[in-house]
Amino acid sequence: MKHMYKVLIVDDERLIRLTLQNMLDWKALGCDVVAALKDGNEAYAVFQKVHPDLIITDLKMPQMNGVELIQKVKEERPSTQVIVLSNYSDFELVRDAMKAGACDYLLKVTLDKQQLEQTIKQRLVHCESAQEKEDNEEAAWLKHVHQSLLLLKNQEEVGEED
Repeated sequence: MKHMYKVLIVDDERLIRLTLQNMLDWKALGCDVVAALKDGNEAYAVFQKVHPDLIITDLKMPQMNGVELIQKVKEERPSTQVIVLSNYSDFELVRDAMKAGACDYLLKVTLDKQQLEQTIKQRLVHCESAQEKEDNEEAAWLKHVHQSLLLLKNQEEVGEED
């Protein structure tokens, strides 16, 4: 079965959250929207539990803003792709978000289905390569552990023969 990418949507405006959830056929894109939350604190708590592959976040939110969320997420899991939602007036915040590790941004006022879908697809390519890298690293680690256990077993057997 193909890996379903986990998506987390974060925006303090309920209408934006609903729009993002319903604008695309997420399943057709190979995605599962795991949560749509209203602030960075909630989002970070969920992030720690489900480790989403992709986060779409607003920048101006109560509690923890989008830039702080991005910093915490990237510190913990650099492979997570982050798309920022902003308004024209948020230039400074967008710049800070990009410095913190966001990989793309979308303007709320011009957001349309085609643009969102194209941006998501671009980010999923990065998720896929990150997933392959994680899988390869895990396989290499398991092989190392297996070899170490065999070596220990052989050393024990040699020790028993003495």
